[in-house]
Amino acid sequence: MASLGLPGLAGFWGEFPALLSSFQPGGGLSEPLYRTYMVIGAVGTVLAAGYLLWMLQKVAFGTPKPEFANAHLHDVNAIEWTAWVPILVLIVALGIFPNIIFHVTDPAVGRTVLDMARGIGI
Repeated sequence: MASLGLPGLAGFWGEFPALLSSFQPGGGLSEPLYRTYMVIGAVGTVLAAGYLLWMLQKVAFGTPKPEFANAHLHDVNAIEWTAWVPILVLIVALGIFPNIIFHVTDPAVGRTVLDMARGIGI
């Protein structure tokens, strides 16, 4: 569910800043073209979230196929909870406190942006 890019989850901080940065066109593109790309990116994000929810509905809900109709399915056990809880906590923690990871990645991202800017002559 973090892939949906919902506020409060880890995926939000990958999608929101990317769309927010498109309010400042650069790189020689005209502002209308840049805004068009921003709208296409936003629509793509919404469509991806819709597809993910549709896929989740088809996989996790609904009626089982005939060969699985009488199968006994058990609830989550302690081992599965032990595996999932840390992941879920990290998804929410990184969604609420994104600086936990931003402080680690900022120097590398800054160097990459500078190298790319030098490479294209900005």
